[in-house]
Amino acid sequence: MNRFGLQPLASGSSGNETLVHLEGSYALVDIGLNCKQTKLLLADAAVSPERIGAILITHEHSDHIRGLAVFCKHFKPLLYMTEGTAQAVFTEERPENLRTFQAGESFVFEGTEIDSLKTSHDGAEPCGYRFRRGNRMISVVTDTGKPTADVKKAVATSEVLLLESNHDAGMLQTGPYPYFLKRRIASNKGHLSNAVASKLVADKAGSHLRQLILGHLSKENNHPDLALETMTRTIESSGLECRIHCAPPRGPMPLFAVDGDNEPLSEAPKQIDWMQEAQSPRKRNR
Repeated sequence: MNRFGLQPLASGSSGNETLVHLEGSYALVDIGLNCKQTKLLLADAAVSPERIGAILITHEHSDHIRGLAVFCKHFKPLLYMTEGTAQAVFTEERPENLRTFQAGESFVFEGTEIDSLKTSHDGAEPCGYRFRRGNRMISVVTDTGKPTADVKKAVATSEVLLLESNHDAGMLQTGPYPYFLKRRIASNKGHLSNAVASKLVADKAGSHLRQLILGHLSKENNHPDLALETMTRTIESSGLECRIHCAPPRGPMPLFAVDGDNEPLSEAPKQIDWMQEAQSPRKRNR
């Protein structure tokens, strides 16, 4: 059955990749693991690497592009990224399959309209992505120090949303990072905290949001139970009834599709240690 939804493969500072199911075709948002690791995760998700028709890059940091060169050498997907990101990634010759745009612009891939979303991060020209098929929308938003207008629009319109919930502010301030790194992470060009991500969802998400996946959690400055608790507590008064999950550093997670039925994996996800694919505290067995 062809589905429309998101399937996180990896999420965090060690590498970020999200498999996007587009009703018969497939795309990756970022490829932050090496080619071998990416192929293994795709195999666990029952998708061959030859079926990846496009890779959409959010920005040029290594945890988002580590596997790009080798994967594209072997499998030749289309590459989409902003012009600023392309200038940072390709300092010499550009590949023929590269397609560039300005952050905030839209384009079409395999019948799916894709909106690039301006984000606020310390990259050359970072962005997130919203995918539209008719009036159904799903979005991937990570690596942004503040909720931009585009990010707010994606949160307000998506049925399935992967949203950054990178750190707990208290853990960051008392944690082991040097001061300059703490300042960078907490800045408007850094990453969303649990509190800011939760307030964003409470203020902007609509009743059509069914699946919320918290991503890019810091291993040193966050914990999945804390991220889930903060989000659940903050949105309780808003009346949202979405299911909340935490993306692990390495998956894959199940497919979260707009029809609401998650695709089970044939085997338990591999290499999930300190994070687990978890539902919000209200949904868990006590």
